[in-house]
Amino acid sequence: MATVAVLLFVALAVMPVAADINPWPNFHQTNIPVANPPVRFASTTAGNQYYFVNLTNATGGQNALHITDYTSTPDICQPGFYQNNICFAEIYQDTNSPPTSPNTFYVSDTGGKGGEDDIILLVAVNKTSGDYSDFGITLTARGYNWSPQNNGNLPTWSDFGTKYSLLNTTLNGVTFTNDNFTQYNGADVFQEWKFAPTADYPTFNAQTVGDNSTLFKLIPIDLKVGVVGNKTGYYVNLTDNGMVNVTYSLTGITNGDQVAFNAYAYNNKTITQNPDVLPPGINWLNKVTTGGTSDSSGWVVQPQSP
Repeated sequence: MATVAVLLFVALAVMPVAADINPWPNFHQTNIPVANPPVRFASTTAGNQYYFVNLTNATGGQNALHITDYTSTPDICQPGFYQNNICFAEIYQDTNSPPTSPNTFYVSDTGGKGGEDDIILLVAVNKTSGDYSDFGITLTARGYNWSPQNNGNLPTWSDFGTKYSLLNTTLNGVTFTNDNFTQYNGADVFQEWKFAPTADYPTFNAQTVGDNSTLFKLIPIDLKVGVVGNKTGYYVNLTDNGMVNVTYSLTGITNGDQVAFNAYAYNNKTITQNPDVLPPGINWLNKVTTGGTSDSSGWVVQPQSP
């Protein structure tokens, strides 16, 4: 009996961290609460604290939206995304210890609609110590707003004066902390994947998914600005070429920790995915992969010892 008890104790002691996962119940077709309600374009079924994450099409929504530092040279920029001396898609990793702070990245668009009506930022945090009490991120977001059109396309340049606002700073030094992590069933969500058209979609490029080796807590944030894409023709006339400017500062991130940034887009476009006709919602995200990186983009802070 004593031997069995000892063996049981040892077995429990070596159980993997995966036992403590508290994932969000759905990877798509779900309503996600944001950390800074009310949202700009509320879910029609859940209210103004939530965005509807559609992402029904398993092969769609990943070619238009990107993350970049904007100024990367052609050899660093993703192949095919360096245009007019601008980098529209990049894979960036900050390994500085302590991490670069403040730092800035941009959300860009190269899709046929000409842009997206609103950008939602997913901040995913992994602390190797397991103690998230000292985590903090302070954000400033800058971009343009307009009245969404029924077909999801951006207004023409001739409509700029009536449908566009002046450049907006929508988040100005807003801080999010341990208190803002998304919860499910009364506990912080703790998972390795991000919301996507398919299950077990990686949170950052080249991530190993399926072994629970890198688990993240999540903070979805409505940036409350849209992105003007490079298909409009007039993006070159705008500040930051119409991209969304995100400047951040981090606290509580040390060697071995990770913070992954991912962008999602809301667009006022009804998605028809047989047999369903789904309301406007989040249907676009920056592509990341477990293997090759072609046309992927992402931004990861991962400080390492010199």
